[in-house]
Amino acid sequence: MGIPQKHAYLIMAHTNFKQLELLIKALDNPRVNIFIHIDKKSGFSDFERLKSCAHHSYIEVFSEIPIYWADYSQTECEILLLRKARGHDKYAYYHLLSNADFPVWSQEKILSFFDEHQGKEFISFRFPQNAWPFRNKPYTTEIKYYHILSKYYRTKSKLLNRVVYLIEYGFVFLQFICRIDRIHGQYVPAKGSNWFSITNEFAEYILSKAKWIEKNFKKTRSSEEVFPAILAYNNAYFRERLYDKEYNCSNRANQRYIDWERGFPYTFKIEDYDEIISSGLPFVRKVDMRNDGGLVLKLYETIMEESKRE
Repeated sequence: MGIPQKHAYLIMAHTNFKQLELLIKALDNPRVNIFIHIDKKSGFSDFERLKSCAHHSYIEVFSEIPIYWADYSQTECEILLLRKARGHDKYAYYHLLSNADFPVWSQEKILSFFDEHQGKEFISFRFPQNAWPFRNKPYTTEIKYYHILSKYYRTKSKLLNRVVYLIEYGFVFLQFICRIDRIHGQYVPAKGSNWFSITNEFAEYILSKAKWIEKNFKKTRSSEEVFPAILAYNNAYFRERLYDKEYNCSNRANQRYIDWERGFPYTFKIEDYDEIISSGLPFVRKVDMRNDGGLVLKLYETIMEESKRE
C-alpha cells in the first residue's frame, strides 16, 4: 500500500465561530478532510452552517466534551479527534489546530511541503527540569504530582481562582514532602506545544497508547503539552523521525509561528502581517478577528490569491 495522499485537519474550537468559518474556507481542498470538536460548554449547535463552508473537503463537526484550560479534557479531546479522523480514513498527516490558528500559505503549498517531508513528525518541545514545585517555570511538577482541580484554574471569579491555586499548591507541597512521583523513571519528561502535524503511524501509536496516556496523565496539569512529546521522544523509532532535533521548543519544530515573547502567546495584529509572511512557516498562532479582523482577512485574501496562481 502506498502513502495516503489526503490530510486531516483536527480543530478544537470553543468561540469566535465567524473566524472558524473563514478558517474552514482557507483549509478547504480536495486532498483535505476536516474534523472539528466544539467545546460542549459553548452551546454552539449550528453545525450545518460550518459544514456549508467547505465545498471540496469532507467535514465532520461534533461536540462531545466540555473543555477546560490545562485540564485533561484537552488531551481527551485531541485523542477523540484523532480517533474520529482515523476511523474515517487513513491520512498522510494529522494537523492539530485551534480556531485561533490560521494558515499562512495556500493549501497547495502546505500539502507540497508535507509531501516533501513525508515521514517526519512535527512536534515542538523541550526537556523540563525537576525542581522545587513553586518555581514559575515548566518543571515536571505538572506531571509528577496529582493536580485534582485543574478544570477550575481559569474561572470568571478571580477569588475562586486564587482559592483553587492555594489548595492545589498546598496539595502539591504535601506530595513533595511525601515524595510522591508519578513518573517513577519510566520515561524522559518532555513538554512543549500541543499543536502538531503527525503521520498516520504516529497517530495510530497515540491511539494504541490511549489507556496508558489516561493512566499517567489524568489528574495532571497541561497533559496536552506533554503526552505527544513524551511518546515521540521515548520511542527510538519516532524520535529518529522528528523533523527538528534541537529540542528547544522552536517554531520550526511544529511549523507554527508562535510568539511567546510578547504574550502568552501573543495575539498578532495587522501590523505584524509582513513578519508573519516572512516567518517561512505554514501556520500562525494566534489570531483573533474580533480584535483585529484586518489581519485574518488579509491572510485569507493572500492565500486565496496564491491558490489562484497555482
